[in-house]
Amino acid sequence: MKKILCLFIGMLSCTNICLAQIHVTADERVELTTIVARLTGMSGFVNNDVAAYAADIDAYFGKYREHELIQYLQQLRRDYHLAYNAMAGSAMRIEIDKNGISLHEKTTLSEVADNDKRWTEETFAKYITLLDKFYKETNFHCFYEAHSDIYAVAEKQMNDILGSVNTAWFKSFYGKDFLAPTVYVALGNGRSNYIVNDFDAPAEYAIMIGCGGDQNGMPQFNSSSLDSILHEICHYYTHPLFLRYWEQMEQSANMIYPHVWEQMLRIAYGDAYTITEEWLNNLFKIMYFKENSTPANNAVLSTYFDMEQGYIWMERAVKFMDNFYANRDYYKDINSFMPMIVEFFKNTANDFEKIEFEYENRNPYVVSIFPSLENIYDFIEAGNEVRITFSEPMSTHCYGYTKIANTNYTLLPVESASWENQYTFVLKIAPSYLEKGKEYGVQLNPYYFLSTSNYPLKDTINIIYNTHGHENL
Repeated sequence: MKKILCLFIGMLSCTNICLAQIHVTADERVELTTIVARLTGMSGFVNNDVAAYAADIDAYFGKYREHELIQYLQQLRRDYHLAYNAMAGSAMRIEIDKNGISLHEKTTLSEVADNDKRWTEETFAKYITLLDKFYKETNFHCFYEAHSDIYAVAEKQMNDILGSVNTAWFKSFYGKDFLAPTVYVALGNGRSNYIVNDFDAPAEYAIMIGCGGDQNGMPQFNSSSLDSILHEICHYYTHPLFLRYWEQMEQSANMIYPHVWEQMLRIAYGDAYTITEEWLNNLFKIMYFKENSTPANNAVLSTYFDMEQGYIWMERAVKFMDNFYANRDYYKDINSFMPMIVEFFKNTANDFEKIEFEYENRNPYVVSIFPSLENIYDFIEAGNEVRITFSEPMSTHCYGYTKIANTNYTLLPVESASWENQYTFVLKIAPSYLEKGKEYGVQLNPYYFLSTSNYPLKDTINIIYNTHGHENL
């Protein structure tokens, strides 16, 4: 296995020093299994996010699409729904050496089958045999070595991102020392990420991080990738907690699931067990950002994203966690606070109809616009202003307006724009730029008008005026 870079991070807290070694690397096994999954047509692996790399894969391996291995995996996909983490996890259960592909020395076929029911001892054994044949017949190692430069680009970007991780937080929050995973930059994963068992990692788990691409087709990670990385790292600590309390949460989970199942299926969460664990893990990840906020990653943005994904009670959960922080002398870490979270979850299930009402009515809206639409005549009397009043207090640090797209309206000549107060936004118009007999319009971008609760406008607002028949212009 090729190890190219490793990152040593020492994070100093006020009480202790947490030294972590987060290994960042590309891996031949990971690229082999993701490329094979691409050729098989497995969802999640068929992507062109890193365009230059994808083009090279298709050019090099295109003639092997009917290989015996690919046909066998297509059969397993039909019969056992083999895809996603089943393929990703298979990379960690094989070894590559001068003799080719073999089962990893630290596992057994029985363990593979027990760990993932989509494999059996027989199917995984045959998979390894055919994978070895594919590896040798395609001279895969030659392809892998030829792309060492592109792997190195991805590794450097990921190392830069991980340099900002406060590893001491895990000890403070979970009450357990930080165990550094190996982070595999997986160029063939697209945007998918996986946490997998890794016999070669110090913590015996690893994270496979997919990535996007830049305009030149090269891999591109950015600061927002940190959200995905921390999500997967948190799973390592959240999972044992979740298992301990699942029995107490199961009834509530089954009450909530019918309300959100359609949204959850869009992100491949297909049962009450999964959505509950993912909710708990996301809540804890948001707490990391609550304590370690950056412009690209903060608790408000993460909360809003999770609610849009279907966790419509996440804002309530985040506010409930204020009780944990207000009583840290008593709650030394999240373990001791878990009974309170279980009770919160029960109350959430019992109150879900009200939560749905809150969510459906969460967005602010425009109450009034003065002067009224289409009435340009009142501009002079109104002090050359358009005054927009909102239904609730708004965040006055941002706003956004533009020409109304796909229309012939001329952009209203705005001289200045400002918030008069939390309810009123004012566009100062330059009347000298208005022409008789024309139609003017301006569009308010809903995502730049946020309530103080950080919800965007409910609708895009188009403001339209005309100067037909105005004699004073």
